Amino acid sequence: MRPCNTGSSSCYFDELNYPEEEITFTSLSGELHVTKKDGVYTLNFPSDPLHETDYPDLLIKAVPKTAQYWGIGKTFFLVELKDENEVYALNPDISLLKQVKAAGIIITAKGTNVDFVSRVFAPQLGIDEDPVTGSAHCLLIPYWSKKLGKQQLVARQISKRGGLIYCSNLGDRVLIGGKAQTFAYGKMLI
Repeated sequence: MRPCNTGSSSCYFDELNYPEEEITFTSLSGELHVTKKDGVYTLNFPSDPLHETDYPDLLIKAVPKTAQYWGIGKTFFLVELKDENEVYALNPDISLLKQVKAAGIIITAKGTNVDFVSRVFAPQLGIDEDPVTGSAHCLLIPYWSKKLGKQQLVARQISKRGGLIYCSNLGDRVLIGGKAQTFAYGKMLI
């Protein structure tokens, strides 16, 4: 997963009173830009195109649903299920997902009240289920944009905490927008 996220940006903008409209982070993926407007943080990331691949036996056992499509990006494996209800009801075998050779597994379907829904599991990184995953949307946005014939999309990650994501497909880049909520403060003594 990429090191820049909405939480880091909200800390700069809201806690440290960063005076500019845009923050640029330097990462292994290159420059990542974040803007804030009307309480929505928008991240500008490189898109992550999907490639067809074999459907691993471990994934078939871990996700006991019939996949409509599967593919792999740079770090995530994507599985499209029949509908939003299947994604909600999914109770995957985390011990098997941990063995799939990918940083994480995205389970997605066409949404009922949004364009698409998703859940992201990354037990290989110590995260059984991630609440809202910006980097997964680098892959989800181009996939659903092409499938639905739309450049502007609204998505919902339907984890326990979940979140609404405003998506734009710019070709080789994607815009991922959402709100942030501070859930902890801390103080370090050195």
